[in-house]
Amino acid sequence: MAPDQVFAQLAFAFALADRDPRMLGINLVAPEDDRIALRDYSLHMQMVRYLGERHPDVKVTLHAGELALGLVPPGDLGFHIREAVEVAGARRIGHGVDIFLEDRPFELLERMRKERVAVEICLTSNDVILGVQGQNHLFLHYREAGVPTVLASDDAGVSRIDLSNEYLRAVLD
Repeated sequence: MAPDQVFAQLAFAFALADRDPRMLGINLVAPEDDRIALRDYSLHMQMVRYLGERHPDVKVTLHAGELALGLVPPGDLGFHIREAVEVAGARRIGHGVDIFLEDRPFELLERMRKERVAVEICLTSNDVILGVQGQNHLFLHYREAGVPTVLASDDAGVSRIDLSNEYLRAVLD
């Protein structure tokens, strides 16, 4: 969407999460490889940062790094997770598949470990959408780096799987 629409929705989400105890935080989710999402990614992270500074009690979760070589130009692979963590202040990252394509990935992993920024591992989604599976998945690398990890099913309405499937896949793959 246009930047003003994204900002308006984010402002509403932050205000709602700040006032309604049933809301645990905000999450900005869309196809990360979309032309507009790629073009405006840094702007979106700045919007989240701005609103987060005004609503410091609102938790931020962001999909970031749900990208792979061949899906987007190489120049779009080196900063999404970093900006989600360092600019937007995300406390939890959805996917994070392209961590080793980020600029200074080991520094970023160390920061995520120290600040306890969790990564949602979506094994089936990453296989189906990105073709990343088995030993090529970053799950064990995050674990070895001491980054908190969470198995997630991504969107069960899209992938038609549940969390039990993800635990089974983690063990078998």
